[in-house]
Amino acid sequence: MLARGTLDFEAPDMEAFPCLKLAMQAAEAGEGAPVVLNAANEVAVAAFLDERLPFTGIARSSRRPSIQCRVRAVPASRMSWPWIAAPVRRWMPA
Repeated sequence: MLARGTLDFEAPDMEAFPCLKLAMQAAEAGEGAPVVLNAANEVAVAAFLDERLPFTGIARSSRRPSIQCRVRAVPASRMSWPWIAAPVRRWMPA
């Protein structure tokens, strides 16, 4: 691979890639933030695949404040799928 040239990396455009920005924020928040973000993303992608959410809605749905607030209150060791999915499903389109 090095014989073909060099690889140059630049800082990512967080506005162009909002899900990357969310992932970085979840990693910085720690605790259960990445778990909740992943669950919100799974639900949002399922809604997109079912044509209930536009592609651009995935990032918007994954960053809902109601999800972020709950993350700080409960450590990852106490999280369960029902605990995560209940608030996520409340705000997803039917």
